[in-house]
Amino acid sequence: MKKTFFYPEIWFLTAAAVFTRFWHLSSPARVIFDETHFGLYATKYLSHEYYFDIHPPLGKLLVALFSWIGGVSSGFSFELNAPYEDPSFVALRFLPAFLGALLVPLAYLFVKELGFSRRAAFVAGFLVLFDNALLVQSRFTMLDIPLLFFILLSLYFFILARKTTMFSGKWYTFYTACGLALGAAISTKWMGFGALGIVWFFQFLHGNFFAKPRAQKLFITAFLVVLPIVLYLGVFSVHFALLSDICQENCGYVTE
Repeated sequence: MKKTFFYPEIWFLTAAAVFTRFWHLSSPARVIFDETHFGLYATKYLSHEYYFDIHPPLGKLLVALFSWIGGVSSGFSFELNAPYEDPSFVALRFLPAFLGALLVPLAYLFVKELGFSRRAAFVAGFLVLFDNALLVQSRFTMLDIPLLFFILLSLYFFILARKTTMFSGKWYTFYTACGLALGAAISTKWMGFGALGIVWFFQFLHGNFFAKPRAQKLFITAFLVVLPIVLYLGVFSVHFALLSDICQENCGYVTE
């Protein structure tokens, strides 16, 4: 794995991904598609104003964090196609662009760890780099790219963990990272539970889990079951702590 990071093709893919995701990120300078929802919800954290959404809050919390760092102010209506008057709005698009750029080398590393050649890994990264849907979604305030990144990251660390010696430092590190990535996936969108199901299937049903030593079973259960759930609940606790101003009207949903 260490040598992989020094391959020139992975640096080429990373540089190309950063360029294509961040070049003219502020264009178009108007509310596009689901930015009308996720941009609005992210800025609600800045004003501590309650809102309701069907998705878990981690993606919007992270967008809000970078928005706060970038100096984005709350109060913008985020009506579809409305122009952004404050240039700081580009901070809303930073997280999808950043993770969208990282998704390209991550695809390379994932395919390489599956046992394929450098050429096959490069083709995988190249296809992710120039996939039009992934490119477009990386340039707007939407949650699909963070979701895909956390899913692929969890599967990548899961493969690494399965290759390491039991109870070694890397074993603990990779399983912990896998659990955190799984927790991040399910805390971004409900579809993240699909990644959780894949990992659980290969670990608990397809990997002779119940024949393993008791200590190993306890640690793996803690990493892949307890840790994602704790992170999921922790994200919601932060969500409700920040949205302290529970309004009675105009909370992002309509009641009759």
